[in-house]
Amino acid sequence: ELRNLVEDLELKASSGGLMDTEMFLFTDNSTAESAYYKGSSSSKKLHALILRLHKLSLDYSIILHVVHVSGTRMIAQGTDGCSRGVLLEGVMSGQSMLSFIDLDKTAIERSNELLPWIRSWCGKRDINPLTPEQWFMEGHGIVGGHLDKHGVWMPDHEPSGNIHLWAPQPAVADA
Repeated sequence: ELRNLVEDLELKASSGGLMDTEMFLFTDNSTAESAYYKGSSSSKKLHALILRLHKLSLDYSIILHVVHVSGTRMIAQGTDGCSRGVLLEGVMSGQSMLSFIDLDKTAIERSNELLPWIRSWCGKRDINPLTPEQWFMEGHGIVGGHLDKHGVWMPDHEPSGNIHLWAPQPAVADA
């Protein structure tokens, strides 16, 4: 399956259709996703495919995101059925592609176990993810501010050593 995707991307890129684009490649193959981000694989065939993907990114200025999705999500979305001739599932039946891509959910929203696990080792049992409104102030240790004698606003910082949890949606974190 990955070979087919790589070949399709190479064909599209060589015809000029992918220059300076951002591409999301969703796959139910977690090994391929891992190999892409490691940049290599002990499997010679997979390694060669990964190198081809990275070469495409470099040659055509493609920002490529390889994202693992569960097989059940692929089935619901309809991609899996296409290879078996089932053409009335998921997006093929008119559902929006975006309803199957949850890049708008944080890791904490996706996993009920993640926040308790973080709390178990971070030393702060009441830690919660910062809201988007908190990212730029509290997330940088700013707890307020005041005007100095020249009328310039100066931030007031919290004591050092405080920790904050930044857990944005993947679409935001990668921006």
